[in-house]
Amino acid sequence: MGESAPPPRVARDRYDAVLGLLVLGYLLSAISVAGLGRVLTGAVYLGALVVAWASSVLRRLRGQLAAAALLVLALPVAVARLSGAGQTADVLGSLWLSLVLLLTLVTIVGRILQHDEVSLQTLFGALSAYLMIGLIFASWYAALQTIGNGTLFAGTRDANGKTLQYFSFITLTTTGYGDFVPATDIARAVAVLEALIGQIFLATLVARLVSSFAGRRRRT
Repeated sequence: MGESAPPPRVARDRYDAVLGLLVLGYLLSAISVAGLGRVLTGAVYLGALVVAWASSVLRRLRGQLAAAALLVLALPVAVARLSGAGQTADVLGSLWLSLVLLLTLVTIVGRILQHDEVSLQTLFGALSAYLMIGLIFASWYAALQTIGNGTLFAGTRDANGKTLQYFSFITLTTTGYGDFVPATDIARAVAVLEALIGQIFLATLVARLVSSFAGRRRRT
């Protein structure tokens, strides 16, 4: 009788590492807005995608092709950013970064929804996804500001990446300090969309996962 085949290897979720990389990318973008800083930030976010993808159900050909495409696009985007190629490079860089984050977001949510039990890794994944929503919208605001020649906010021109990131998370959490106000219809529409997505995400997925995790801890 031949030996039985070994059981398939199951990838271990490492959403704690993903969350750590996202926080690192956030801090890098908050510290520096220069070309090299942007490239480093993009590399960190790409690393978060790789870690999330490695433990995801999207590890098949579709996920591999998407990750490969982003890697191929990374080189010309990085070169354009470092060389200061102007508005086109800035817009493409912002859109590329949003694609990296969006693919990571879809990867993580698709994975955690398949968890049989809510664990700490599930919660880390949900928090990572929430953080990525704010970073994705910050990238979109950056693209809109570049296209609009720095007129994204009323009374403020050429807001840097730190300001855009700040505005994104203030909008996502519906804090609404009012120190930055979108000046165009499309910017206001995007801000409203972000606020709605942030509240729906917190009230549905995150709240449900936290409740399930707390219930499981009480039973044990």
